[in-house]
Amino acid sequence: MRRLSICSRTSLVSMRHLITRKKRIGCSLEELANHLDRAISSMERKPLKVLVQVNTSGETSKSGVDPSDCVALAKHVKLDCPNLEFCGLMTIGMPEYTSTPENFKTLLNCRTAVCKALEIPEEHCELSMGLSGDFGLAVSNPLS
Repeated sequence: MRRLSICSRTSLVSMRHLITRKKRIGCSLEELANHLDRAISSMERKPLKVLVQVNTSGETSKSGVDPSDCVALAKHVKLDCPNLEFCGLMTIGMPEYTSTPENFKTLLNCRTAVCKALEIPEEHCELSMGLSGDFGLAVSNPLS
């Protein structure tokens, strides 16, 4: 399952419900982004900041777009959804924290590819990596 996540925690809860519904009704993630874009437009508010979640571990229990698909989804959000502001990428690594640095390296590689495709500097593409158990590894991971 692929996932588009929202920067604010409150909105993320709402997005999880949309993802579950998307799976039930069978629409693509790009279609979901389009629906969200239209919903934000109808609210007459500033663009909604979003992170694209990447399944860097390849686990079926994890959400997120496959690393090979992250460029296409990021492009769609940035170029075709004017009411969504692409802010960056996020991942949740594997539960075994010894393998997590590979997950973070994969996300770094994804950022490089996305920024090249979108012609934006890497410092303009946020990364959200890790949970409380691997927070130290995420922080110590070199970001360039």
